[in-house]
Amino acid sequence: MAQVSARPDRRWVPRFPFAIRIGWLEVSFLALALVALGLRLWELDGRTMHYDEAIHVHFAWKPLKQFVHSPWMHGPFQVEFTALIFKILGDTDFTARLGYALFGTALVTLPYFLRGYIGKFGAVLAAVMLALSPSLLYFSRFGRNDILMAFWVTSLLILMWRYLHEGKTRYLYLAAAVLAFMFATKETAYIVVLVFGALMFLLAVPDLVPWALGRLRLSQLAGAAGFLVLLITLTLPQWVALSGLAQDALGLTLVNPNGVTQGIVGAPRWSSPYVVLPVHEAAWWFHAIAAILLAGLLWWMNPLNRPGAIPREKSNWLNGYFQTNVVALLWRIQGIAVPLASIAAIYMALFRPIGTAFSNVGALAADFAIAAVLVGIAVASMVIPRHPWRRSSLLVLL
Repeated sequence: MAQVSARPDRRWVPRFPFAIRIGWLEVSFLALALVALGLRLWELDGRTMHYDEAIHVHFAWKPLKQFVHSPWMHGPFQVEFTALIFKILGDTDFTARLGYALFGTALVTLPYFLRGYIGKFGAVLAAVMLALSPSLLYFSRFGRNDILMAFWVTSLLILMWRYLHEGKTRYLYLAAAVLAFMFATKETAYIVVLVFGALMFLLAVPDLVPWALGRLRLSQLAGAAGFLVLLITLTLPQWVALSGLAQDALGLTLVNPNGVTQGIVGAPRWSSPYVVLPVHEAAWWFHAIAAILLAGLLWWMNPLNRPGAIPREKSNWLNGYFQTNVVALLWRIQGIAVPLASIAAIYMALFRPIGTAFSNVGALAADFAIAAVLVGIAVASMVIPRHPWRRSSLLVLL
């Protein structure tokens, strides 16, 4: 008689790195994506080309070998991506905007990857708002890189969030790719990296201090510190243009001086002030009233002004009148002093009023010195009363 083997069947079964599960959430996102795509493709070529669209389409239509990148044109990604669509589908008004419509549709699906943190219903609600937003719908049907940047920035935020909570290195690789596309799309990538980097720096301080003291290796940094290292190492060469801020004081020409536009066809003439706001040339009393109103608003919003909000153990290291009054006062004015000092420091560093008035190296150094002193005051107002740094340091970014 033939014996029946008790060994289990060891036939090869394919395994996939991820499981695809179709539920109500996936069906909802698929339906929202189809609705968003329909809204973005409906009569996509029915509107006359905007001036900006015409420029981008013109350079995408020309052979790529004739395309010369200029900062005035922003990143080359949109031009090359549209040129690829032209190569495959032909050059029409519809195909000129097709890539932007696809990116706008993809943006609607991104909240799906945050479903574990904002909830399934919250993810669907966010997708609905992204699909029906009049502003996003307009720019999804517009041949400019605004919707592309919206997609890259949201993707980077999701990857950063998931890396901080899950710690998987694949999010770092994906974030590196997103950063590359983001810098190839528009120069606002500098602002995005600066904002994300500042947030990561604040969260990474507990790990950066041991590393600075030699207790941790750079390869051991993870979480917020690991993501900060990624942002710094991948974008550091892009920040070389900052050397132009000090080249006049040093007597060096490290980058093109302001106003040099040779070789950039159609570039506007830049002149100071570079940003003109309605309040820029307002009278002094207008700024004084605005500062008083801002200080009053911050005082009213500060939760430390409520009775019993200041824990007494925070000031046990002092005695007498200084302990009971000055430290308590520092706690209460922190919500005002830190934002105002930070705003004043930014104003001194960007507008440089003393350097503009006197036009010499000493005056320029005075602007930055005052900015540094203001930042020191803001930090001191948090350190002296021993306020929790995680909560109060966010005031610096206000």
